[in-house]
Amino acid sequence: MVSLPANPLLRLAIDRWQVRSWASDTRSGAHTEATLADLVLVDPSLLHLSAGDARSDADAVGGRSAASSQSDALTASAAGGTTEIVVLHADSSSHDTGSTYIVRMNSGSALVQSREAATNCSVAVNRVACLRLLHGDRDGAAVGSAQDGRSQPVAGLITGWSGTGDSSEPLR
Repeated sequence: MVSLPANPLLRLAIDRWQVRSWASDTRSGAHTEATLADLVLVDPSLLHLSAGDARSDADAVGGRSAASSQSDALTASAAGGTTEIVVLHADSSSHDTGSTYIVRMNSGSALVQSREAATNCSVAVNRVACLRLLHGDRDGAAVGSAQDGRSQPVAGLITGWSGTGDSSEPLR
């Protein structure tokens, strides 16, 4: 939406997005990327900051399909990628369990991350709402989400959904 004029020192883009889709007789797919703010100092290998970053992919071949998504609130990368910090992360894949975490440095362990996702709510108001924190399963992942009493999503913080959504829960 907005970007600085090209220069060798600083690259800044606000509300950047990219969408691609393709189809043939036997295969179809789509890829999307969106970033709220993207900042590069001199070169991406020196310092790269992004905020509100989300990506998703979908692919269908014959009768099979696959989907994945990933969302990060903040990513900082420096020194050619040898130092990386990711804050508020959620990822989901139709062929694997989704995961979430609060913060991770480099490829090490994350601080406060989802383990085996529980299907129950972190906080439940009987037949009114279900709040989930650090939730991940085959249908999706969310750092935080809220559902109404019929298990319909109503709000989410750093979420990614790749499943069918057929796994709705009964009223609580």
